Amino acid sequence: MRLVALSAALGLAALAAPAVADGARPELAPGEVLLETSVQGSVSSPATRVTVTIPFSAKGATGAEARRAVDALGARLIAAARAAGVAAEDLRISHSVGGLGFIGNEAEAAAWSVSAPGAARPESHVATAALIAILRDPALFDRLQTALEGAGADTVPSPDFDLVDDMAARRAAKAVALGKAKGEAEAYAAALGMRVSRLLRVSERPVSDMTDPADILNYMKAMRTGRGGTDERSVKTTVRLAVDYALVAR
Repeated sequence: MRLVALSAALGLAALAAPAVADGARPELAPGEVLLETSVQGSVSSPATRVTVTIPFSAKGATGAEARRAVDALGARLIAAARAAGVAAEDLRISHSVGGLGFIGNEAEAAAWSVSAPGAARPESHVATAALIAILRDPALFDRLQTALEGAGADTVPSPDFDLVDDMAARRAAKAVALGKAKGEAEAYAAALGMRVSRLLRVSERPVSDMTDPADILNYMKAMRTGRGGTDERSVKTTVRLAVDYALVAR
């Protein structure tokens, strides 16, 4: 939060100036002092989408045999996911890091050899892949987990919970942030023996304006993961705003 002293050269016409979004520095009228606030608003919403990535592997005497085995296991996992209620278009297989393919593509599973100590040649080959499932109904996860474990998955990791559309959540978070900004401005003005005259500008605070390393890390995490949950099946949406006010003497 910063106070910027009034410039005597500014005209009275600025009194009628409306609040502005991103843009040039707002003009002040004689007798006004600029107060810049930086606030964060957050709301929690029930998740509307779940993404879960299930790694799996299989062995074979040769690389080709291992790939056939992992493909067969993948087919069983797909069938189990379909039976659990997941739509076919929400299932895909990843055969390599960074190489995601839809079910039925021509990508091959990655395979490598495993040797016993002192062995003249590899004893077996291992092929790996991962099933990626998107659940439009988060309540399906428990059923999916049971079905996949029954079909041969060694483990079903914790899923990522997200929102299909976060527009309403972001609007609600902005309203929370604006409420905080108003309260901070009024408290700051009272401490100075002043009052809030008008709202000058509202903008989303860029990362470069964050001086607290913890704020930067939290912002980057929110951008990367689409927010963080307050519990395992809710999504926390956070916005950071810069809100500027004009203060005048009482």
